[in-house]
Amino acid sequence: MADFVKTDTKPPSNQPLFRDRAMPRWAFILTWLFGTLSSLCWISLAVFALLFQSMVIETGNKGAIPILAVLAVVPVIAALILDYSYVRALAGYGMQRGPAELRVRAAIAGVLVLCLAFVHPFLPLGIVFGGFTGFALVRLYWAIVDRDRLWDFNPEEAASIFSGRDKLGFKMAKNTPPTSPSFLRSLRNVASAVGFVVTLVVGSWLAANNVITSSAVFAAILFSLWSTEAIGSYISMLQFEKPPSYTRAGNVIQIEAPLDAKSADHKGLWVHDLSVSTDCGEKLLSNINIEVPSGTLVGIIGAPASGKSLLLSSLISPFDLCALNIEGSVEFNEVNLWDRSARSQIVPAVYLPKEPILLPTSGSQNLTCFQDDRVKERARKVMEQMLYSGEAADRILNAHDATLLSASEQKALSFARAFILNPGLYLIDQPEVSASEAMIAALCQRFQIERRAGRSFVVATDNRAIHEMADFLLVMSDGKVIDYGPSDDVRARMSSGWARLVVDRNLDSEETVQNWIRSHFRRDGDEKNRRNISIVASEMLALSCQDATSFAEDRVSFDFKHQKEQCILRFKDQGELLTSGQMAKAGATNSVNSNSDEQTALARVLRGTLSFDQSLVDGVRTVSVTIKTYDPRLTKRDQVVENAD
Repeated sequence: MADFVKTDTKPPSNQPLFRDRAMPRWAFILTWLFGTLSSLCWISLAVFALLFQSMVIETGNKGAIPILAVLAVVPVIAALILDYSYVRALAGYGMQRGPAELRVRAAIAGVLVLCLAFVHPFLPLGIVFGGFTGFALVRLYWAIVDRDRLWDFNPEEAASIFSGRDKLGFKMAKNTPPTSPSFLRSLRNVASAVGFVVTLVVGSWLAANNVITSSAVFAAILFSLWSTEAIGSYISMLQFEKPPSYTRAGNVIQIEAPLDAKSADHKGLWVHDLSVSTDCGEKLLSNINIEVPSGTLVGIIGAPASGKSLLLSSLISPFDLCALNIEGSVEFNEVNLWDRSARSQIVPAVYLPKEPILLPTSGSQNLTCFQDDRVKERARKVMEQMLYSGEAADRILNAHDATLLSASEQKALSFARAFILNPGLYLIDQPEVSASEAMIAALCQRFQIERRAGRSFVVATDNRAIHEMADFLLVMSDGKVIDYGPSDDVRARMSSGWARLVVDRNLDSEETVQNWIRSHFRRDGDEKNRRNISIVASEMLALSCQDATSFAEDRVSFDFKHQKEQCILRFKDQGELLTSGQMAKAGATNSVNSNSDEQTALARVLRGTLSFDQSLVDGVRTVSVTIKTYDPRLTKRDQVVENAD
């Protein structure tokens, strides 16, 4: 959730400013102040060890015991007061407060190492060995120890979860926490024990050689225990205890795009080689490359589970994709949408998921993002336009808890808030969910207004009205963009039975092409069609790649149409026409030895097709083939007739 801040300077177009969730500078200063003072309180106990040794043990002064005991309690109480004050002062920053405190303690432990080394170079060996042991054990744990789930349910309990009776059980069953806290504490205890033993051995040896006093050994042991624990906690935080990592993305890698990957004057959304995968390597999104010019609306269509929602969320907030690995480049008007900053800035893009994002506070605060009355009046007007009703808008604004509004009212609030934020890019997932036809009509009117002002929209929807007003249509299947172009062209292809796939012009795209072909043959008995046409498609890709270049924009598009007892497959690229000599040689190869492994891609294409045509128009080569197919229904019917005879 972003923190919205007030500023004295009015932003352009009355836009609210925002900053990404981050710890403010003053909070870092308080962390260092409280962390240092609290650590010094605990470290000061080592001084009392020296005093007890020198004033009680060595001199036998029993009267000093109660005085020193009372004085020793003072830093303990002070440390507790400081820790409580620190928590109260930074209330609301719990997620960032813990790691920041561990960094301070680790830094102070480093200072103690230098202080002990100043007394004698061997004295800090306990801290060094303890820290190294902690690091090694944590790495070993990460490498070989299985991480247990919070809870593993039995099959008999599945019905309870899927019926909605146990939401907590559902969360615990599907999430694997990054560590076992109890076992991790055991590893830190082992590291502290190693530090204790090493310090005891080294200190005793130095005391026996009259290098240090025996009282200094006790102080060194306390320093070692505290420092080893501080360093071990910091190492554990780096490896496991980051703010709930099992709800965050595994890796987000921003790749450098080639200089010629986009035009220098491009304005709008630009996505280059965006991919999302699981830890097992399964690709959920594969090499997404799209450009959305300013002032345009792009409609995303595709079958369920084709990756539409995942694409939208990965464009604006890849860090929220639980346990997934994301890489690519995403820019809007040359601004990296993946960058996060604590500085105040204008909202570059807004993402509207299917379920509105609302806080359990008033409708007015949810709508205005906690801004002042200037924004509230404008927000009410936008809300009234979405609902065609001033009374309904007032009811939403005056709602005590926006999460208790009806689904339709929550949807209207999220639409209005997006337009109040006034970004340059809108990413909207299934706007028709919980929205009435009147609300969709109002939304389409708003699209028209915003596009005139240069705003861009990417909308994943099944709504026909939005499809018809889209400038471009993007078709997805199995996490891949299989068609993208002007909406009229895409609709014409789809209505005439044509399907399109656009891939990189290299052999790495072979699996994508084959999967795309297989997706058109889903009937029982279609195995032979899938196999034969996939083979031809692979050879056509190889044929296209024979004179392909290494440029990023070098692409090849495949078109497919299934007719009765045959299908048409064609590709378009920037290649040259095949010569008559190449055609004759390929035909001769087929006639001499149809099973030869030395056949060219062209020969294999000719062998598996009924017809072959090619043309070159405006530098674009089109190669089209016709392939015989079999109707599995007719085959089964023939078998039934034969069995009856």
